[in-house]
Amino acid sequence: YNSYIAVAGNTAYFSGNDNINGTELWKSDGTVAGTQMVKDIFPGNNSSSPYDFFAFKNKIYFAAVDGNSGYDNSFWTSDGTVAGTIKLASIFPLQAYNLNELSRQFCVSNNALYFAAFSYDYGNELWKTDGTVAGTVLVKDINPGYADARPSYLTDVNGILFFTADDGVNGNELW
Repeated sequence: YNSYIAVAGNTAYFSGNDNINGTELWKSDGTVAGTQMVKDIFPGNNSSSPYDFFAFKNKIYFAAVDGNSGYDNSFWTSDGTVAGTIKLASIFPLQAYNLNELSRQFCVSNNALYFAAFSYDYGNELWKTDGTVAGTVLVKDINPGYADARPSYLTDVNGILFFTADDGVNGNELW
């Protein structure tokens, strides 16, 4: 699946398995010496199984399991270092199976990364991040409560984000 690889700067990030640490976050500069695991997010031979890689501001953003919340995914970012690989929130984007689907779920607009993500508090809603824990926030609970708005087709037009979502009343509409 193409959503398992992204390029930020001169580095490709991907899901890799060395048969010791499980499937974890890896990076490569295209050389053997420059290909290595970034961080063992779910320590031991467990797998964090990172997916939905998206590059923004020379970092990558992705979903992964760390084991602290059972086997639920969380939203992460990485600059390619152990210290710079952090969990931003206990939410996770729905899995995309190709770049076309991934482009519907993530969009850079007005210097922020917008994305559709699931949380146990809100269901599937619109979120944004500036790359920090404090700056990873719910934009709006479009379909209030635990119902799913399912934001999709996120599109930037001159710094304004457009997308489709279901508010639970009028069906899927343009927002």
